[in-house]
Amino acid sequence: MQPINVPNGAGVPQPGDPVPGQTGVPVTPESGSPVTPEHHTTGRARYEQFERRDARLRDDQWRAIEDLTKRIKRGRRDRRERITASTVLRLAVDYLLAHENGLTGETEAELRTRLGLPNPDHP
Repeated sequence: MQPINVPNGAGVPQPGDPVPGQTGVPVTPESGSPVTPEHHTTGRARYEQFERRDARLRDDQWRAIEDLTKRIKRGRRDRRERITASTVLRLAVDYLLAHENGLTGETEAELRTRLGLPNPDHP
């Protein structure tokens, strides 16, 4: 693939430039991505509005999250908002919390059974 020669940065999004197809939507200085309402009103990038947390995941879980993220990104047309593995994990947590009514158990295996999930330790 030949590199595109763009004179004097023409065609490269600059901070404050409108996004094509979206009248008056400025881009962020850091990434050239459109400014989301959250960024515009708080002055912070969207990802900075979330708390960093750690979770221990199995290798197969992480690979599946990354694969799902890639599939979602490939299939979309509106690319104004970044979709990352963290996005997918936040959605998974929200989904679980929205369906947590009656979730009880003494162990992870019991909780998995209540959710209808297979036990990875006993296939």
